[in-house]
Amino acid sequence: MVKALVENPEEVLYLKADTNYTVYSLNNGKKVISGFTLKRHEERDEYNHFLRISRGYLLNPKFIKEIVSEGADKAVLLMDGTLAKVSRRRFDVLTGL
Repeated sequence: MVKALVENPEEVLYLKADTNYTVYSLNNGKKVISGFTLKRHEERDEYNHFLRISRGYLLNPKFIKEIVSEGADKAVLLMDGTLAKVSRRRFDVLTGL
């Protein structure tokens, strides 16, 4: 069981993998580090509406500003200015947005 590091998951912009850690990026600019992998967080009910766009990112769809496409490369621009690359095999999760 993963302990809740953030009281309200709706405050989370994205979760980013960092080896065997996960970095939470919050909408107030703070970052919180968890000792669990991104996969463990993805399996939690609070994050079931988040989008896994690559091995490294789990995004809150309500903070997506724009989907950027340059040739074969795809990325997501978030409200805080973060540009997260989308893997080509996971681009289909964004088609419904």
